[in-house]
Amino acid sequence: MKLPYDGRKSRIDYLSDGSIRKTYNQNDDPAGRFRREVGFYRHYGGSRLIPALLDSSPDEYIVIERVTGDLMRDVDLKTVDLDLLTDRYVDAIAHLFNVPAPCTNLKDRYFRGRGADENLASLHDRLSRLASDDGDCAPIFKVLGENVAKVELSDEVLIKLDWNPGNLFLRDGMVHKFIDFEQAFLGSREILVGVLLHNPSWPAHRLFSRLRDAGFFEADVSDVRHFLAFGFGSVVVASIERRGEAWGFSRLRRAYERHYCARIRSIGLT
Repeated sequence: MKLPYDGRKSRIDYLSDGSIRKTYNQNDDPAGRFRREVGFYRHYGGSRLIPALLDSSPDEYIVIERVTGDLMRDVDLKTVDLDLLTDRYVDAIAHLFNVPAPCTNLKDRYFRGRGADENLASLHDRLSRLASDDGDCAPIFKVLGENVAKVELSDEVLIKLDWNPGNLFLRDGMVHKFIDFEQAFLGSREILVGVLLHNPSWPAHRLFSRLRDAGFFEADVSDVRHFLAFGFGSVVVASIERRGEAWGFSRLRRAYERHYCARIRSIGLT
């Protein structure tokens, strides 16, 4: 990423000491984005897989250590062993989330007391409202809502929604650092699997198999469709609410096929 970077939600600059300052623009709930991101840094700050949080000013900015390496989005994946990189990715996920500390204090301080139960109920309610509209998109939202309604929660875990290739640094063929935690929320390990799986950058069958081996998914294999619906549905709903405009049917249908249906088929389900 070339800096300075001035985006819709934040501005990112180098400081004189080489660290990086991320300033939250005054749209899309900057106070909430600041709280969630700082909460994630506080909870997982001991991990080598996220940058060190050096400073912060409430609702305004954070300062983190500079990260070196290549963003995954800039890497030609045809030049790497994607199966091996997937294995290393899951190893990194397992290392990052190996934090036994409970989320109770975290929930109250950074997430306004909103836990996994509330997040699940909220998503189901929003999908149900979208499914009730008279339009071509309604059947897709109905399927997503029906699957989300079947999600059964296990232990509460602080996770995040946005795992796109622009938020992952690679170095020397290894997973180096994860960044960008504005969309952190309380969910479960199985919900994390659903969120990770909807990203087509990774081979679905191998990713799911390795996540199961690592203990992230102990439910029946066929239940993964419910958690995948949570991941994909959350991304769509967040986009609609952030931009204040509905998705057109063609866009939703393409995304639904690519990020939900095709991923289910790749795992070996129908």
